[in-house]
Amino acid sequence: MLTAEQIKFISSSIYFRIDDNGQLSRVSGLDDDMFVTGKVAQNHTDGNIGKHFDSHGIAKGTISEQIETLNSILSNGIISDKTFYTAPWSIPSEDIAGVGAALGTSGGTANTGGLFTLVGDYDKLIKTKDDIKFVAVNSPAYPYIEALQKSFPGVKFVKMSDMPKTISEYYAQRLSNKAAKYSDADKKLLAMELFGYGRMDVAEVIVSGDLRTGIRKPVARFSTWGAKDSVSSSPQDIDRITEILKRFGLEYELGNIGFLGQQTIQINTPPDNPTVKWLLSVYDTIKNEKHLQDQALRLAGKYRQSAQDSK
Repeated sequence: MLTAEQIKFISSSIYFRIDDNGQLSRVSGLDDDMFVTGKVAQNHTDGNIGKHFDSHGIAKGTISEQIETLNSILSNGIISDKTFYTAPWSIPSEDIAGVGAALGTSGGTANTGGLFTLVGDYDKLIKTKDDIKFVAVNSPAYPYIEALQKSFPGVKFVKMSDMPKTISEYYAQRLSNKAAKYSDADKKLLAMELFGYGRMDVAEVIVSGDLRTGIRKPVARFSTWGAKDSVSSSPQDIDRITEILKRFGLEYELGNIGFLGQQTIQINTPPDNPTVKWLLSVYDTIKNEKHLQDQALRLAGKYRQSAQDSK
């Protein structure tokens, strides 16, 4: 917990500087600087990652009042009889209008233009102080991060400019932890079964698509129409493909392309994710080995048969 003296010292140090003439002068343009720094941090965070992190901006009042608000929340908790507004840290650009309208925010994201932004854990809403994972600290308070961290060791204080990297790395870690729950043998069987639903088409899409160019979207796309040697259009197959992707902790979305109503399953997990890299290596192996392709097809066929028998 910060003392009254610490709050006064930090706020005074932010507001005033010793100028070149040795005179104490008030710092101007703080609000503009914080607004720009916050927006840059949000814009440099992949919206498909940022949408998983509930956030709350502390931007109302003076610098001193914002420090007092942070101190109160982290020390005493969120006041239950007041509405505590939260929004995602960032969202995909195509979702901004809809999410903004639903949340009552202009951009559909949390306000990062203040001295602090509270950020929750992966896919968890901020309802109590224990739900706060990170505190993004805006540029005027960078010199005081160490003092803040000592006062509140239960959360991680991060420079606003470092938040895109911090959130992206934490997101990749969480997805890797999901995939790690399965043994190597189980993961390989699931990967081979996944290949079996698309035969060569699935492997070629992943290998020759945007994954290796560093472009994040789309990472991979599974066609699901009924053409020969393409992924089956069976709803059971589509459900199974998405189930496997969930087991690997991969983000995906369903869509339709073309006048024939071709359904797609697009993986949105960033290409540097360890699980995506591993899947790609499995596909590289399978596509060059006929006996592995046959095994993959048998695994997919076995699931189809079991699904049919359970009806």
